[in-house]
Amino acid sequence: MKNILLAAILFLSGAAAAQKDTLAKYSISELLDKSIPDISNSKIYAEELLHRNPSDSIKIRALDIISDYYILTAGDFDSANSYFKKSLALAKKINYTEYIIICLSRLSTYHAVLNKNEEALKYLSELKQYHFIEDYNTYGHEGYVYFLMGDIEKTVFFDKKMLREAKNAAKEKGMTKKKHEEIQLTIKAAYAGIATSYNYLKKLDSASFYINKAEEIKIEANNVTWFIKAFNLILRRDFDGAIACMDKNYDKYIKNYKIDKYQYLYYMAICYQQKGDFKKGLEFSKEAIKNKTPMISFQNYELECYKIAAECAEKLGKTDEAFLYNKKYSEVSEKMNYAKKAAFMAKLYEQNEVSPLKKEIAIKSSRAAMLFWGLGFASILAGYLIFRIAKSRKEKKKFLAIIERLENKESIEIAPVEIEEPILIDIEEEEEISSKKNISLETETKILKKLENFERRQRFLEPNISLGTLALDFKTNTTYITYVIKKHKNENLINYINKLRIEYIIQKMASDPEYANYKIEYLAQESGFASYSTFKRIFTKETGIDPSKFINYLKQATKE
Repeated sequence: MKNILLAAILFLSGAAAAQKDTLAKYSISELLDKSIPDISNSKIYAEELLHRNPSDSIKIRALDIISDYYILTAGDFDSANSYFKKSLALAKKINYTEYIIICLSRLSTYHAVLNKNEEALKYLSELKQYHFIEDYNTYGHEGYVYFLMGDIEKTVFFDKKMLREAKNAAKEKGMTKKKHEEIQLTIKAAYAGIATSYNYLKKLDSASFYINKAEEIKIEANNVTWFIKAFNLILRRDFDGAIACMDKNYDKYIKNYKIDKYQYLYYMAICYQQKGDFKKGLEFSKEAIKNKTPMISFQNYELECYKIAAECAEKLGKTDEAFLYNKKYSEVSEKMNYAKKAAFMAKLYEQNEVSPLKKEIAIKSSRAAMLFWGLGFASILAGYLIFRIAKSRKEKKKFLAIIERLENKESIEIAPVEIEEPILIDIEEEEEISSKKNISLETETKILKKLENFERRQRFLEPNISLGTLALDFKTNTTYITYVIKKHKNENLINYINKLRIEYIIQKMASDPEYANYKIEYLAQESGFASYSTFKRIFTKETGIDPSKFINYLKQATKE
């Protein structure tokens, strides 16, 4: 037995040595060239490169190749991330900006796939410090990461920014044909991305609109919209229509593309499961599992197929198969921390058919009633117009005062507070702070300087800023920060942040006329507010003018 083991060890050692000798004949550039088409052996070539102790730039390339190997051959995002972290460290060491951007992009994406959202946002935040070649690339990637995390509303916001930026870039004159096509592809991708998001939000008419806009751009050989359209039909519960859509595209756009075929099998499994044809549902889900392909998407196709297969097998009385697929699902789901997304997908598919939009019904009334209400309305309208004229004059005065202060580089005077904001500390804490004696002058000065740096770096635009996060960043406690803000800014934290945000967006609108054309929702997001209603309320409170009216005054002033 010992002789057999010894022979085996000698054989394996000889095989490894033979392989090393085989690889030794290749130069570094040849190994790099060979690793690109031969993905199954790319890890071997890359490891040989690392063994030769090459330059840092070659090491980065080799680590990148190994990362891609783990993604493309096994969908192993954890292993890929570990190599990208090494690659990032080396890229930073030699200030290789191109690869820093690549590594941060992949790390933010792959952590989002693994539902490690905090880490994904950390890498995304670091990535935003670097300037992409075009702004729309930045917005597109940011939207993609939020999509993978399941924040669909933010995805729509960033995809629309990408669309707007790409359309502006398309207006530039003198660009090459290749550049023009790249921008058109970006516009098409933005339309497709927005349509996909609206599908998940169940805004199916809006999704159909953007699907049609994407299809109008005839610039790509592969049809990127068939699966979005099929998904839209599935959510409308038109399963026969979805099947017909996929069958129509199968020969030309699906069968020769691994990822497309995987999606096709998954959607077909859903259609037949939802139709109650559990035999076909099981067949398609098993075929999808057999042909699984690493994909980067909001939902995990492999897990969803396990779920469909388990349900169909159970309905068919195949308890052993159902148990097997349920077990597979549980194992992978726990590893991926998939429960939250699974609940979202289940609710998405189980909802009843989306009702068509109801048209407004005209109210029938007699001529006498119409005349009565007409006269009453006219009286009310006259009084309202008088009131509006007086109010408009006051608002115009406030607007001119704000603009004059901006031009003189003075701070904006805040209108009297009409709506009381909640204070971040209770009465007991307020008394404790007012009588606080143990904060040193040195600590107070340091906190004040950090607040100045906080304002200068415009960190008040971060949507989730809080007293706790400031305390961590400033390396102090919440009591000291509250004390310094109240003493030097004469505000609690909420009012302090809100004033900075409103002043920021007013300066943006005044300095860049394009901002006057943006929707209020965009201005709210731009200035760090979580919702349109909060932004509108705070803006009106701080300036005494509704934001839409402020924009109108600004447009009039620009024309004058």
